[in-house]
Amino acid sequence: MSRFENSLGLLTQRFLEVIQSSDGGTVDLNTAASLLGVAKRRIYDITNVLEGVGLIRKKSKNVIAWAGKQGPTQELQSILRLRRERISSLRQKELQIDQYLALMSHLQRKVIDETAPFCFVTSDDVRSLACFPAETVVAIRAPSQSTLSVPDPDEGALTSRMLPQWGPGDIPPSILHLEN
Repeated sequence: MSRFENSLGLLTQRFLEVIQSSDGGTVDLNTAASLLGVAKRRIYDITNVLEGVGLIRKKSKNVIAWAGKQGPTQELQSILRLRRERISSLRQKELQIDQYLALMSHLQRKVIDETAPFCFVTSDDVRSLACFPAETVVAIRAPSQSTLSVPDPDEGALTSRMLPQWGPGDIPPSILHLEN
């Protein structure tokens, strides 16, 4: 058997044909395995999925029955059509969201590029922030990963590392927290 002839999808189609041609939609799994010329394990792979989605039910240990409203082929075609419509709808929504994200990203870069020269913060602005109640805050422009040593008259020197806020390289002024 070729790889295609042995595929689970083709085997499922052939199994559904066996169900459709059976009396009352009832099939013995041993008979189905020998009719299809495959191991019973492969039939179990198919029946587990079909049972999980409610299209078949077990009547006994090795016997299953069709549980769908229509015949196997019509029911599966209906489910497939609904799934494809849902996937198509989701793909359209995803494309629309991707377009919005690209537009927002472009607009954000444009605003940053156009307004960067006019952006500034005063010392009063920084002092009014609740996150800096009793800290010394210094704004510095330096290459990323620079280290700054500030002498402390009582204890020697405080050292603080400046972390880039905008990425590697020469960064815009960053807020530096000095701690003991």
